[in-house]
Amino acid sequence: MRQHKYKTQDVGGVVIEIGGNLSHGSIVLREIGLPTIANIRGVMQVIQTGDELVLRARADMIEVVQSSESI
Repeated sequence: MRQHKYKTQDVGGVVIEIGGNLSHGSIVLREIGLPTIANIRGVMQVIQTGDELVLRARADMIEVVQSSESI
């Protein structure tokens, strides 16, 4: 099982590579109040674990603020 080093209180939003606004993940995340951008194909090739992002969920925009490679 994959271990994650981040706790849920450290998460301010979620990017989902496969699935839409009506997918299970999107619905659950919306219910707990986390901004979510869904169905962003290929995002995992651009964003790495540990990257700091700014999500503009209403505009479907993702900005990498600080890359984990530069930390």
